[in-house]
Amino acid sequence: MAIVLELLSRKNIPLKHYKFEQDYVCVGRDFNNDLRLDDPYVCPSHMFRIRQADGQ
Repeated sequence: MAIVLELLSRKNIPLKHYKFEQDYVCVGRDFNNDLRLDDPYVCPSHMFRIRQADGQ
């Protein structure tokens, strides 16, 4: 099962979709994140980890 993230504008307009075939995704401004957001208002590790649910 994949993790799909949707990047929205500040007005909630969809800008881009990202699909990850891994168990978790790290999001933030830092270069070591799986999804890097180039935004000065985003922390280096903005959302430290998004994990797939077990489905139970």
